[in-house]
Amino acid sequence: MNGGVRKWNVRRYLVAGVLVWLPIVATIWVVSFMLHIMDRTLLLLPPAYRPEALVGFSLRGSGRCSH
Repeated sequence: MNGGVRKWNVRRYLVAGVLVWLPIVATIWVVSFMLHIMDRTLLLLPPAYRPEALVGFSLRGSGRCSH
């Protein structure tokens, strides 16, 4: 009898863990995807107006793709 209760407790903790971590992972994925898209759109600017040309050094996450 106690084994059945323990099985449900493990299952409940597993579901609770997935429900906690799934939104966190989804948020990180969406934010990184949006930053990647924004970086790619900065490449459409003429080279003279890109952030590297304006400040004189490379700014991380401002249009420079490392792929």
